[in-house]
Formats: sequence, structure tokens, C-alpha cells
Amino acid sequence: MLNIQDEETASELEKLADCIMTELIFIVPLNIPGTKCHRTVKAVKELRQKLEAIIKQRKTDQKRELSESKDILSQLLQEKNKEGKDLSEFEIVNKVMALLIAAYDNPSITMVTIIKYLAELPHVYEQVRREQMEIANAKGPEELWTFEDTRKMKYTWSVICEVLRLEPPNSGTFREAITNISYDGYTIPKGWKLHWAVHASHENPEYFSEPAKFDPSRFEGNEIVPFGGGRHICPGKEYARLQLLVFVHNLIKKFRWEKVLPDEQMIRNPNLKPEKGLPIRLYPHKL
Repeated sequence: MLNIQDEETASELEKLADCIMTELIFIVPLNIPGTKCHRTVKAVKELRQKLEAIIKQRKTDQKRELSESKDILSQLLQEKNKEGKDLSEFEIVNKVMALLIAAYDNPSITMVTIIKYLAELPHVYEQVRREQMEIANAKGPEELWTFEDTRKMKYTWSVICEVLRLEPPNSGTFREAITNISYDGYTIPKGWKLHWAVHASHENPEYFSEPAKFDPSRFEGNEIVPFGGGRHICPGKEYARLQLLVFVHNLIKKFRWEKVLPDEQMIRNPNLKPEKGLPIRLYPHKL
């Protein structure tokens, strides 16, 4: 994303981002020393300062040709707003921080959850592996994997969607009422924040029959859930799709696995994570 080569700088940014991603989503922004709120507010401020310094350096670095750079930060430095002006440093920092949360943390925990379900459901694992091996075996020894191959992974993608339905990385997010709203006998004033709960729809039998059942077939031909739709469809949907399918393809082609702690559950604190880190035993396939 940022094309940072210095490991110390990358490590510092990762620690700050991790603090924000694990604690920011549901905190009340009260700066009280000794609390999670204080640590997170402090981390946000420090991360913004470091990102602003990186942006200023990138702007003045005469050795770097932005037009030839492929990292996201370089692309943002070339973007224009609606008035045709360069994005401000404040706008760029906001976009980078949003991307860090959405494109790093959410796919990572989804990968963990996929591993969990495939360990618990061997018949699903076998079907996914069969599909992936058919794609792999159709390739020549030196033939590269292509984006078109992802379109053939229909069952695998349905499995991933069902994992995301049952265990979404975030329990929801916030919206602001842009006008007064009357709903179910209540009035929500303009300017109030609303939290929409993912599980309210994901576990509603009106939308999903037998909602507690793991059933990938419910997503055959359905591209909407779990990435939303309309104006608020997730802009990172295709990136996440590619990232998750590449991960599953390479992992399941080489290994089967089992959970070390069979009864380990996923918990939210406040975001989703395995209770004890989900240790697994890997068994390489004989190729």
C-alpha cells in the first residue's frame, strides 16, 4: 500500500494500526488516561502524524517518479477532487487509514474463519479441494494462474460467502441520519448515529432459511451478501474476492489440517477473532 521498505517504520505503523483496528470501532472517544479510549485516541493521533510525514517526504522526493509508482499512496498523490485540485494531506491520510482497516484486518480474520470451518466440515473441505485441483490440473507446468480462473471457483466462493454470513469480521458499522426518521414508532433525529447490526439480517429466517445451518448452496448465483448492494456496496469486494480465493487455492492444494482445540470458538472483543488463536496441525498432501 505505502511501499515502505524500512522494516522499523513498517513495524511502528503496524503496531499503531493494530491498536486502532482492535479497539477503535466501538469506543467512546473520551481521552481518559489509562483506558482503551486513551490508547486508541493516542494511536490515531500518532498514526496520522507518521502518515503525514511520509506523504510530505513522498511529495518532495525528487528521486521517485509518482507516475511510475504502483503503490496506493503514490496513486492517491496523483488523484484530483471534484474541483480538479490535488487531494489534501488530510484527505489522503483518511483514505489510507480506511484502507488499512478494511483491506488488512477484515481479509485476515476471514482467512482464519475459513480455516476454522474447513477443519470442522470435512465434506465441504473435500468439495473445495476437488474444485481447486481441477483448476490446478488443467494448467501446464509453467502456466500462470489468471483472474479468469477465479470465475471457475463457484463452489469455493459460495463457501466463502457462507463463512462471511455466519461470521462477518465486523458486527456492523455506523451511519448518520441525514434527516429525521420515523421507524417502528420511534423518531430518530437528524444527525444521530445509527448502528446497523449485520447479524440482524444474516440470521433472519425471512432472508435465509435455517440460518444456523452452513449451506453454501444458498449463494449459488447470489453476488449480493455479504458485500452489500446498491450505493453502499463494498468498494473492495473484487480485491477481497481475489485475495481470499488465491489464499484458499494455494493452501488447500498443499495441505489438509485439523484444529488443535476442537471446541475453540470465535469471539468478538469487539471485532471477531478466535478465542485462543486457532492453532492447527498441518498435513501436507502427497503430490
